[in-house]
Amino acid sequence: MAEAANKPKMVDLFVPRGSSVDEPNVLISVNGKNWVLPKGKTSMVPDFVKYEYERAQRAKEALDVRAAEMAEKAAAQEKNPVGA
Repeated sequence: MAEAANKPKMVDLFVPRGSSVDEPNVLISVNGKNWVLPKGKTSMVPDFVKYEYERAQRAKEALDVRAAEMAEKAAAQEKNPVGA
């Protein structure tokens, strides 16, 4: 009975396929345990693995937004340099 209480809930996780030069799999590691999931397919994983995958995707999206903002700012400064 105690073993059933400790088992994580299994959920579906779809990992989109990347470009043709990307790795065919994505590696997710949580607390020293690794999951290698094929891109373009749905895999059954513990709920905490899905949470970590989605958290990493949100972090990547935030990084992309921040990088775009910094690039726009650099371009604007190049057009109008301070002290010129």
